[in-house]
Amino acid sequence: MSNPTYIIRNYQTQDFDKLVQLAVEVQDLGQTWCLISPLDLIESVGQPNNSFKNNLFVAENAGEIVGYADVRPELNIGRVVPNFLIHPKHRRRGLPVKLIDCAIGRTRELGVKIVHVNILQECVTGKRLLNKMGFRFVRRFLELRLV
Repeated sequence: MSNPTYIIRNYQTQDFDKLVQLAVEVQDLGQTWCLISPLDLIESVGQPNNSFKNNLFVAENAGEIVGYADVRPELNIGRVVPNFLIHPKHRRRGLPVKLIDCAIGRTRELGVKIVHVNILQECVTGKRLLNKMGFRFVRRFLELRLV
């Protein structure tokens, strides 16, 4: 797959099944770092106060959804927290930068100046890319689960 062409566009309702399929496929590949689970995606789309038509961007290649950027505004505290998912076959091909740029563009449209990107500690490639794009480490979170 050399020089893929990506179309980044706003989410449409008919994209839902393809987004869930993408999340399941990435999870099945064992590539679970730097992403949310299919269940998280399903719950996220159902949240009130989230305008997916304006804040969720999908990346297509040859009619297939291969990634997305979910821009979550927290306007009351003046920040945006985007989430990203990119199929492993499409990483390191310029798509991560395009999706991050898209999220930053939406942040500017909202008049917000702070963007916090949460990534797992073991996501070294993501850290490196975000650092190159001007992001700086500000804090570490603990991930807790009830089992």
